[in-house]
Formats: sequence, C-alpha cells, structure tokens
Amino acid sequence: MISTTHRFYKSSTFANFCSFYQADQIGRLKMASIGTITTRAIQEAGYEPLFTAKKSNAEGITNAIIEYYQL
Repeated sequence: MISTTHRFYKSSTFANFCSFYQADQIGRLKMASIGTITTRAIQEAGYEPLFTAKKSNAEGITNAIIEYYQL
C-alpha cells in the first residue's frame, strides 16, 4: 500500500501550502521535492522532504517517487 506523498513543484507552492496549515499538520506530511530550491525552502521551514528529484521536471519527480517506493 502506498501512502499519500505531497509533491511540491515550486518553493512558492510550499510556502502557500504552509499558510493554510499548522506546523504540526505539516510535520506529519510525507513530502517530495522537485528540486534543490524547493528542498531548501522546505528545510528552511524546519522540515525534510522524503527525497528530491534528480531531474527538476515532471518526469524526474515521477521517477523519484517510483524509485522511493520501489514500484
């Protein structure tokens, strides 16, 4: 069974997401990041993504999800 992984494609998307939820709710999320800039934004907010895609595009994050869950 695969858990829901919240994917963040831009640092601004993550920042906007955070404005709607409390820190304890965000801390329980499984997060995936599309690239280093988005990962840095997540980390600066005090969280850690499960992984960062190697290629910063839709194919890269899809491959990273598959690799992470070993599908």
